Amino acid sequence: MISARQLFDPPTVPLRPPQRNGRALVGRACRDLRPRPCLRMLLAFYREPLAWFGLLLSAFIIAYAGGIVMFVLHAVVLGEQGPAISPVEHWALDSTLGFVGLGPVVALILPIAAWIVSEPDEGVRTLPFAAVGGVLFALAAGPGPIAHDLLVGRGTWLANRVTDLLGGDTTVLAAHAHGDGIPQTLSIGMQVAIGVPTYVLLVWLALTAVRSAVRHREAFLRARTVLTEVE
Repeated sequence: MISARQLFDPPTVPLRPPQRNGRALVGRACRDLRPRPCLRMLLAFYREPLAWFGLLLSAFIIAYAGGIVMFVLHAVVLGEQGPAISPVEHWALDSTLGFVGLGPVVALILPIAAWIVSEPDEGVRTLPFAAVGGVLFALAAGPGPIAHDLLVGRGTWLANRVTDLLGGDTTVLAAHAHGDGIPQTLSIGMQVAIGVPTYVLLVWLALTAVRSAVRHREAFLRARTVLTEVE
């Protein structure tokens, strides 16, 4: 089992590397990642309010910061087409769809990645968690170009509604006319290849941000308690 406190508010002492071998990890996975034990782990993890704060902040950072990288890759480098709106609006639209659509994926990856890299009742080490979580998210987001084309590819119902609402950008209409010729296999492959280092970095950043916010909140509460006692 893994708790939100182990992930987002671990002990401040240095954590020793977990002493385990491959056979032990497989045995632990067979025991803990079966449907019922896995469901119990997820329910226990998200029973803590801290887990929801960590999830929302992590998903926000991954979706919107990662959305910048993926927008540059797909819209600028590969020239794939979307709604005829400004680049900033296009990024915001794609990132919001990613935040909503991939939020459940982030909710699964956070406790599972923490479980993989930690021992029971020990804090989660940042770098191994970022590596595992980033790779898992990059693989999960691999089919993103297909979902993008189906939802907001140029000419789809949603893309047309967004274009009507925000006003068509004629410069976007004229640009990247080659985008429809990009094979989806290339688009997905590039998504995964660029996504792995991108999301490893962003998972590390998200975990660091959540832990920093938790530490600052605890310091504030301690200071307020001291001031209250003085008064």
